[in-house]
Amino acid sequence: TSPTSMTIDPSTGLMSWTPTGGGEYDVNVSVSDGNGGEDTQEYTIEVVTYVSGTISTDTTWTLSGSPYIVTGGVVVMEGVVLTIEPGVEVKFNTDTAVQVDGTLIARGTADDKIIFTSCAEDWGFIYFSDSSVDASYDSDGNYIGGSILENCVIEYAGGADVDNNGAVRIYKAHPFINYTTIRNNLARGICVWDISSTLKITNNTISNNTAQYQYHGGGIYIYRSSGLDSSVIITNNIIKNNIARRRRGGIYNDSGAGYGLSFSVTITNNIINNNIAQDSGHGGGFYTSGGSVTIANNTINNNNAQDHGGGFYIASSFVTITNNIINNNIAQDSGGGFYIWGLVYNTISTIFNNSIIKNTAGNAPAFWFNS
Repeated sequence: TSPTSMTIDPSTGLMSWTPTGGGEYDVNVSVSDGNGGEDTQEYTIEVVTYVSGTISTDTTWTLSGSPYIVTGGVVVMEGVVLTIEPGVEVKFNTDTAVQVDGTLIARGTADDKIIFTSCAEDWGFIYFSDSSVDASYDSDGNYIGGSILENCVIEYAGGADVDNNGAVRIYKAHPFINYTTIRNNLARGICVWDISSTLKITNNTISNNTAQYQYHGGGIYIYRSSGLDSSVIITNNIIKNNIARRRRGGIYNDSGAGYGLSFSVTITNNIINNNIAQDSGHGGGFYTSGGSVTIANNTINNNNAQDHGGGFYIASSFVTITNNIINNNIAQDSGGGFYIWGLVYNTISTIFNNSIIKNTAGNAPAFWFNS
C-alpha cells in the first residue's frame, strides 16, 4: 500500500512519515527542477515489529504489526497467553527461539496462514515446556482450548545446538498440531519426549526435514511415555522426503520400557513416502517400539531403509495392521515392505487386508517376521 501523509522537506529532501502498521509500503517520489527536468523513483519500505525477552501479560501479535522480527529468545511465561492472528509472519534471527511456558494460540486459516520463518540463516525452534497448557477437546474430539498450532508454516528452523532438537520441541506437553506445514528444517520436524496424556498430530504436511546428529525420526520423533494411559494420534498427514542421518526415517516412536499396552500409537490415513533411514537404519517410513500400535488405511510407499523394514519396522508391540497400501519400499537387508521384531507376549496381533506389492529387499521383499 502507498503511505499517506508523507512529507518531504524541499531543502534537504528528507521524507517524513509515520506508518499506521507493519508491512510493505510502496513509495513513488517524483521531482522536477522547474525547467522541464524531472525524475521518478520507486521504493518499497518494510515496517517491522521487533520482539524479544519475556512476555509476562496476555499478548496478541496482530496482522497490523506484522512482520515480527525475533531478535532474541522469547519466553511466554506460565499463566500467560500469546495469541498470533491469521496472516502474521514471524521472522527469526539466527539461534533465536520461542519458549512456551504458558499458552500459545497460533490459529491461522487456510487462506491466511501464520508463517514462522528465518530472517537469514536457520533459526532455533518453538518449544512447549512441561508447564505449558495442554490442548483440550470436547467429547467429540474437537479442540476447545489450550496450546495449538493450526494453519501455520514452520520452516528453516533447527539451527540451535540443543539436545532433542526439532523445529517444534515438546517436553511433557500436549499441544494440538493441525493443518500445519513443517518443512525444510535442519532438524526433526517435531521432537517429543515424555508424554503423559494424548498428543494429536493431524492433517499436517511434514516434509524435507533432516535429523542430523540426533539420529532418529526425520519427520516426527517421539520418545518415552512418562505416564499410564497416554497416547499418540498421527492421522491424515503427509509425511514425505524426511531423512534420519542415523536411522529411523519418517517417524520414530519408542514408548520406553515398563508401560506395555497402556501406551497406544495410532497411525491412520497418512501418506508416508520418500523417507530415508540412513546409516544401517531400520524403518524407512517409520519405526515404532512398545505399546499398542494401530496402523490402518495408510499409503506407505517409496521409503528406504539401509537395514531392515523399508516401509516400516515394529519392535516389541501389540499390533493391528489393516487396509494399508505398502508398495515400492526398499530395505537393503530384510523386509522390504515391513519388518516385525517380536510381539507382546500373550496377545493376539492382526495383519489383514493390506496391499503389499513391488517392495524390494536383500531378504523377504514383502515382509519379515521374527517372533
